[in-house]
Amino acid sequence: AESNSWKVVNWEDPISTEDESMFDCEWESFVSSSGKQAAICATQISKCADGKYFSDVWYQREGGNAPYYLEIGAQHGACLLEMLLETDAMILAFEPHPKNVYSIRKTISALPKALQNRVTLFPIGLADEAMKDTFSYNTKSSLRETSQLSIYAERLDSILDTDMIPPKTLKLVNLDVQGFECKILEGMGDKMADKIVSMQLKWEDNGQICDDNKDYLFKLRNKFGFDMWGKNENSGYIYLAQGEKPALNGVDIFASRNE
Repeated sequence: AESNSWKVVNWEDPISTEDESMFDCEWESFVSSSGKQAAICATQISKCADGKYFSDVWYQREGGNAPYYLEIGAQHGACLLEMLLETDAMILAFEPHPKNVYSIRKTISALPKALQNRVTLFPIGLADEAMKDTFSYNTKSSLRETSQLSIYAERLDSILDTDMIPPKTLKLVNLDVQGFECKILEGMGDKMADKIVSMQLKWEDNGQICDDNKDYLFKLRNKFGFDMWGKNENSGYIYLAQGEKPALNGVDIFASRNE
């Protein structure tokens, strides 16, 4: 569901003159985990660190017809592009920052139509309630010129119609939101969580954002029915028993249905 404040990106719509004057990105060659290439317009190193892992997980998990990859916090689109090139996923991506949305629009709009049709980009963030934040941004032409930009966020279950999504259709969810995981899981709702097969997220033991991050691990296991593994120092994954949390802060957690 769209709102009066934002709309799903249409790849055929031209980027506005205002956005072109405000934002910038550099074209470079993106190489996927198996060596496939595409051009990406980015402002940082265009590599998906977990790319091979994501594509491996994609083909190891069972999913329904036309399964989806859901990316929450798409940033400049490297992992989105990895999954687009390496899998058959239909992609749902959420990214609130206008500069990152600009980069993704430039990249996807330059791809063949068949690839564009597999990506739906929501230019908003996700949270446990609808919200809006406004901030000052320096334009690309001058560090002295600033513009007021707005970022919107809504609950996931207010955007996607849970009744229209078959069980196990969200085959893989990549959640990279710098400590706001608990807020997004809360805004996901029980019905939406039931559609998820597996999920990758960060363990951020940050009480400033979430009163107790352990609560969202409890929610994943006991309410949503996931088993969980935390990445260890050797980059492998170890099973997290009931009540356990990763030994290291900022590491990845992999959650998968235990049914």
